[in-house]
Order: sequence, then structure tokens, then C-alpha cells
Amino acid sequence: ASTAHVYGKPLVAAESLTSSQPQWTATPWALKWVADKYMAMGVNRLVIHTSPHQPDDGHKPGLTLGPFGQAFTRNETWSGMARPWIDYLSR
Repeated sequence: ASTAHVYGKPLVAAESLTSSQPQWTATPWALKWVADKYMAMGVNRLVIHTSPHQPDDGHKPGLTLGPFGQAFTRNETWSGMARPWIDYLSR
């Protein structure tokens, strides 16, 4: 964040919420402290790993990259209620 400030860059992006937890087990509540930590360090654009890797609806709950990444997809059990979480991350 300090380097972005020195160079006048308004955005500080970082891959975040990437984990090696068992897939499909993380909830917004379990991830909130990680997002808060990144934002407190100056990151203002969170890059969520693996979210676009859901090309079809035939593989539920979805495709993953093995133990890497955060299963943050439209197939999560809580995806229908995700708007407040996404709004929080986007603030």
C-alpha cells in the first residue's frame, strides 16, 4: 500500500481469501477476519482466486483447483445470500 501511495496509484490489489482448507467449507463469517486484515494493510481491491472456474452447471457443487483457492462461486450454498458479503468486500 505504501508503494502505491508513493507512485500515486489509487488501487492496491492482492489475491486474497485463498486457502488450502477443505473445499466448500468456508463461509463469509469464517473469511471476514482475512478480508479485514488485508483491508487494514491497505489493500482496496481483493482478488478472489478460482471464482471464474465454473463453466457449466453440470458439475455441482463446482470445479476446483484441488486444495488451492477459495470456492467462491454461484454454487455455494450461501450464494443466494451473498449480496451483503460482496458489498462489504467492495466497499
